[in-house]
Amino acid sequence: MNARNRTILCAATLLAMAPLAWAQPFRVGGRMDVVIRGGHDHGVREWVPGHYETRYEQQVMPGGYRRVWVPPICETVCGPFGRHEWIVRPGHYRLEWVPDRVVTVERQVWVPGYYRIVHRPHHPRPIVTLGGVFRF
Repeated sequence: MNARNRTILCAATLLAMAPLAWAQPFRVGGRMDVVIRGGHDHGVREWVPGHYETRYEQQVMPGGYRRVWVPPICETVCGPFGRHEWIVRPGHYRLEWVPDRVVTVERQVWVPGYYRIVHRPHHPRPIVTLGGVFRF
């Protein structure tokens, strides 16, 4: 088998094996480097510093009594001798029951720093790079 046929056979074999998605370069015949990339990407670690976040929580506020102001009432009455008199009922407070209720409370929470994995864009098919010297 001559060198040209051997080179074509190696290239065809490598292209057929591309779906295996090898991630390391290797040498073919001592003069050519082949890199096949693709498949699963493990991503890169990226540090996210500590920060404050706003969280919303629902809390139950217990019921209880509250004081409600009742305004005064004034009436006009005709008295003897045709005079008008004002009868005034003074204002006062009365107690009113308020049932339990749910309120949303906003809180600032410290989130410590952490590492996250950032993935590069996915290649739809493996990428094959052939380097070296070809002589036909």
